[in-house]
Amino acid sequence: MFIIAQLIGLIIIILSIIGLQQKNGERFLFYQTIINILYIVQYILLGAITGVAICTIAMIRCIVFWKYKKENKKTPVCFLIIFILLAIILGIITSNNIFDYILTIGTIIFTYALWQDNMKIMRAGSLMSVITYMIYNLIFKAYTAMILDGIDFSNLIIAIYKNDIKNCSSFIP
Repeated sequence: MFIIAQLIGLIIIILSIIGLQQKNGERFLFYQTIINILYIVQYILLGAITGVAICTIAMIRCIVFWKYKKENKKTPVCFLIIFILLAIILGIITSNNIFDYILTIGTIIFTYALWQDNMKIMRAGSLMSVITYMIYNLIFKAYTAMILDGIDFSNLIIAIYKNDIKNCSSFIP
């Protein structure tokens, strides 16, 4: 099961690299949905219960947010509140240690980042979230997922520079 979990992590790596380079929020959410499904399977195989619960919420969240973005509509704030409350409740119920709470905090940050329409905030929220996932994946021996977190971190820095800083005139005195 451990080796299968790591192989699933390799697939997650490929999809994440592709997903993070998207300029369109709808496509980004599509990739995030698939990635969360794969994370659920990986965490089941590794016995990381909080990871399974949080990624299940994240998957549903991505589907709901994706549906609204696809229709060019703003996701109602009630969904933001529902998904944050679900993350908190399931994080508390399934938590066995402090690291489970770190994952919950990362998920809350990422939920807000995905809810709004600004890709700059999506990338910044992703960066903050990936740090929490890196810690969680190290603790639960999701090594390929941890490698992904390092790649995501680097990829996000590149995407933030390329899309948000490089051409931003507000950084030039």
